[in-house]
Amino acid sequence: MTHTPEPYYAADGVTLHLGDCLDVLPTLPDKSIDAIVTDPPYAVGYQGKTGTGSFMERTSGTARWDHVGGNHRAVNAIDAVRTRRVEALRFGDWCSQLAAECLRILKPGGHLLAFGSPRTHHRLITAVEDAGLEIRDTIHWIYTSGQPKGANLPGGRATMLKPSHEPIVVARATPLATVKETVARHGTGGLAIDGCRTDSGGWPPNILLGHHCPPAECLRSCPVREMGHATRTFPVFRVHSKAPASERIEVDGVRHDTPKPLGLMRWLVRLACPPGGTVLDFCAGSGTTLLAALDEGMSCIGIEKYEPHARIAAVRLADRAPTLLDLSEVS
Repeated sequence: MTHTPEPYYAADGVTLHLGDCLDVLPTLPDKSIDAIVTDPPYAVGYQGKTGTGSFMERTSGTARWDHVGGNHRAVNAIDAVRTRRVEALRFGDWCSQLAAECLRILKPGGHLLAFGSPRTHHRLITAVEDAGLEIRDTIHWIYTSGQPKGANLPGGRATMLKPSHEPIVVARATPLATVKETVARHGTGGLAIDGCRTDSGGWPPNILLGHHCPPAECLRSCPVREMGHATRTFPVFRVHSKAPASERIEVDGVRHDTPKPLGLMRWLVRLACPPGGTVLDFCAGSGTTLLAALDEGMSCIGIEKYEPHARIAAVRLADRAPTLLDLSEVS
């Protein structure tokens, strides 16, 4: 294990590192993390664009914050297919390196929950399983506010469907000889069923319904409206299909494009991490997972590669707990 770098931000119960997760993760001790809850790059581009050339990056100003490798700009549709194939393999390799580190640092029975895109999530799931974690489930977060990102064609045709869900892989590190022993020794191995029941007291399902509608009436595409009384079976995150404006703060002229809603992340953190445990998010973005962990009474560690987003996270975290660092000196 290499020397742990100085944190970018630190306060009671929270540490945020600035750097590439593949550089910082090896500095964390073996079997030191209770749960990993993260929203890593999806490697699909953004709003039909491919940034500065790669299909596996997003642009935020001049920063390639969703970049995992590759810089070829396809010259035609045939070249684009070849490029996507090469970069899909590169994305899978990146996921494999991360999954190996996740297995190393998770306590026995610790859970990994990671968001993905329907187009590339299979690469993440395969990498996680090949690394030695056990695939326990896939949660589907269904929302209403997605926008088609493909090209419109003549005759009422287009190249993509409207996105309305994101999968979340649920994987578990190898427990001890029995799960009961694992829970007794580490508190890990199980999920917080009672803490995550539906409003009607039902068992937590692997489908989560977002709800982003005005108080008077549900929108036509609302999954809650479509499900009717059956929504009692599923957790519903009202006004949380996407993060509301209050959670998209701007710092130094930068705002995170795709933060997850805090209510959703609190539910996932509560589901995966034992009370008082430590949650890791190795792609921390604007810090929503870290805030969720603090709200749930847990400690947390974050890693963020893009400094403007790390600064947003630090500002948000400083509103919750006194900082141990002087933010004015962070650059």
